[in-house]
Amino acid sequence: MSCGITTGKAVLCQNDVGGIDQILLISGIDEHRIIAVTVASGVATNVTTGSGDVGTWYQIDLDKYQSNFNQTIVTSDSGVAYQQDLEIVCRGVQGTTIDLFEDIVAGIWQIMVRDNNGIYYLMDYKRNVRCTGGSFIHNGDTALSDPIGFTLQFSGMGLVPAINMTAAPTGLQNVAGTDEMIEISSAQI
Repeated sequence: MSCGITTGKAVLCQNDVGGIDQILLISGIDEHRIIAVTVASGVATNVTTGSGDVGTWYQIDLDKYQSNFNQTIVTSDSGVAYQQDLEIVCRGVQGTTIDLFEDIVAGIWQIMVRDNNGIYYLMDYKRNVRCTGGSFIHNGDTALSDPIGFTLQFSGMGLVPAINMTAAPTGLQNVAGTDEMIEISSAQI
């Protein structure tokens, strides 16, 4: 990568909003995980999966205004890395929810984060992402309206920032342009 730049950046319209509302995840050891992404003009154009076949990603809807995704640029004399931190808040607890979150905590993942502008970002897919902590929320002491649920933190570090996977990652095809490579499961608790 060159240290030179060839363009500047203008002030854009103020129509982008912050925040995230959903994540998609697939096991980082699944044969259908992403192993390569082709990027043109800063946006993914094609993906390659480990099996060469479509991978099924699972959708987790997030509570409004509580979850966050941040990338921190880490520099040293030996190079640049991007620390990617995700915190999700999911209220509502049932037996099946507890089982799901126990599996998520124990796993190694590839995660796409959807922001409130509808754009998906793929966290470091080469080294994957792990749950690094969290809590079981049981706020309050007497009010029946106090929240109950899970807060989970995930962390990954990559050599590039999270990749813009477009507003429709299910449309991303293999390098040959013949098959869609990402499928989102409609099954939810």
